[in-house]
Amino acid sequence: MVLTGLVLWVPRNRSGWKARFRVQWRGSRKRRHYDLHNVPGFYLHLVLLVLAVTGPVWSFDWWTNGIYWLLSRQGPPNWESTARPVAAPHTERALEVAIARARARAPDYRALYVGLPENPGEPISIAANRNAVDGTAWDAWDDYWFSPSDGALLDARPFAAKDLRMRGRNSNYALHTGQLFGLPTQILAFLGSLVAATLPVTGFLIWRGRRRKAPPRVEVRSSARKIAVPSGR
Repeated sequence: MVLTGLVLWVPRNRSGWKARFRVQWRGSRKRRHYDLHNVPGFYLHLVLLVLAVTGPVWSFDWWTNGIYWLLSRQGPPNWESTARPVAAPHTERALEVAIARARARAPDYRALYVGLPENPGEPISIAANRNAVDGTAWDAWDDYWFSPSDGALLDARPFAAKDLRMRGRNSNYALHTGQLFGLPTQILAFLGSLVAATLPVTGFLIWRGRRRKAPPRVEVRSSARKIAVPSGR
């Protein structure tokens, strides 16, 4: 819808370009409805496109796999650890040690996501969300796996070791919510969401205005044709 709306936004001639970039508040009601639909949608169409692309990632695996393929021409990456299960029970002490070691490895972390093992012997997984590194806009995540018995580090996948598929998936939430560059992009995401909420309303008003348009008057004029008939003798 964003792409087709952009195609419909393009004016048919040069004289229409100026009217595409501003709302004519002094025009008719139909004109205001038309401009309120087209002008904000054009200025924020890139934001709307990013929101539309990043949203279905959490709902449809086929969509996520398609993004993986676009990024690297490969299928889904292997998110699992190479660490084997440990033949030892899980202890609370191991969890405390694992969290402390994850904090030490990522001292600039913003949040820690802890995954407790579902089955006996499986490692404790901790993901550390850090600020963007190396001057990039990626949302940096470091993944760690620890022993459930003593909290020893079993495996690690730092952000620098991740390929483009993993970096793109890790940054999807920041892209969708506008957190990638802080407050400026959050404001853009908010404005894009606000415009996206108004487009169905203004689109309906445009449709209703066209439905109520009076049918054109058709005038039928009859013209008599004079035919010369010669007089008979």
